[in-house]
Parts: sequence; structure tokens; C-alpha cells
Amino acid sequence: METKKCKQCGEEKPIEAFRPYRSRSTGIRKTTTGHSTLCKQCESFNAMVTVAYKANPRSDAQQELVDKATLVYKHQLASGLDPKGALANSLRVTHDKVSAADKYIEREQQKMGGVSITTLELRALAEAPVDEDTESKLWKLMDDCNDGKDDPEQQELINRVEDKIKAYDNEQSKINNSKDTASL
Repeated sequence: METKKCKQCGEEKPIEAFRPYRSRSTGIRKTTTGHSTLCKQCESFNAMVTVAYKANPRSDAQQELVDKATLVYKHQLASGLDPKGALANSLRVTHDKVSAADKYIEREQQKMGGVSITTLELRALAEAPVDEDTESKLWKLMDDCNDGKDDPEQQELINRVEDKIKAYDNEQSKINNSKDTASL
């Protein structure tokens, strides 16, 4: 029995669980040239999630589906799988940016053994997203880097990164304060 691995769920399934793929190329139309990369079950799930994700306003059931699907898609992305659909694409962008920033920060921390950070690397840090996972790593990296006294551009970039981290801290403080106020 012929099988194929789904790119989204990662399961090995019989070929019948995948839609036939028909090329749109001239000359071979209406000819099955293979099978879809996603199983029918994942395609169906993605279609339901996309409808719920794009609904405006969302019902409680649709919001619950979107919340649960977000967890599933994040797990799949972290596992190296390839979920499809509008919600998965929006998460992929965020996931790729955060993981790229994490990899960059880790690499720089390993290289930092007494070596000053370069202007090019500071530019990349100035563009990196800040969230609760990367905030402490950015502070550590900024503490370890040179003070930029020799290069005005480096000093300006260091200030931009520090301002970005401080703005994130302020935003988190406001969120926490509003939660505390709401709970009273």
C-alpha cells in the first residue's frame, strides 16, 4: 500500500487520504500528476479555521476554534511542520521573526567573548521584535556590547535598541496595571 506523509500533521497516511494533484500546465491538464501535500483531514480543518478566522464579528464558537487552532498551529510550527491557511500564515510570520531574533541573539552571545558588537549587528538588533522571550536576551546583549563611544552610528543604534526595550517594558507595565485595576 502506497503512503505519504502530510506536511501539516506529520502523519504517514495512505495515498487515498490525499487529494489528487492536477497540474494547470498546458498539455497535461486533467491529468493526475501527484497528490496534495496535505491530507484531506488537515485541508478540511484549515478551511474551517480560515472561515472562523476571517469572520467579523466572530461568534463564541468561532473564537474558541481560532484560539484552539492557534495553539495547534504554534505547536506544528515549532515542530517544523507546515500548517496552511490565513491564521497559520499570520502565526508563521510572527514565529519566523521571533525564532530568527532568538537565533541571532544566541549567536551573538556566543561570539561576545570580549569582542565588540558591530554596527551591522546593531542594525539587525534595532529591527528585531521585542517580546517576553527576547527581552532579557536583548538586555544581556546590550549590557555586554561596547558603549559605542568610538562610533556615533553605533551609539545611536544602541540607544534605539534600549528605547525599544524600555517601550516594551512600559507597555507590559500598563497591561499589568490595567489587569490589577480590573481585578479590584
